[in-house]
Amino acid sequence: GIDLSGAAIESARQQSFARAQFVVGDVMTADLGRSAFDVVVLNEVLYYAPDATAFLERIRALLNEDGSVVISMWRHPGDRTLWKAVDTVFRVVDRVEIRNRANSVNPRGWIVACCRARN
Repeated sequence: GIDLSGAAIESARQQSFARAQFVVGDVMTADLGRSAFDVVVLNEVLYYAPDATAFLERIRALLNEDGSVVISMWRHPGDRTLWKAVDTVFRVVDRVEIRNRANSVNPRGWIVACCRARN
């Protein structure tokens, strides 16, 4: 795992996942190798990328040939633009929309999608 937050990485390290490594850093600049990962999880991070398409291209470059990316994103006014960026780099294998209308913070819910690189 890679995260800008040292606290998040420390918390992950304490979980003692046998085959996992955790790095404090920026995925855009860190030396993570090429085609090194089977799965990349983007959990509520895409809207923080200054250039979503460049960020997604970087993620695609890090995936093995048959790798997948799992993306979760709260529904918000800019999410359609971000999902269009996802569609330019990846093809959606499965997508689910989750809503809880009783949620006063965001009754629109969020979307979770499993994607593969476009060939």
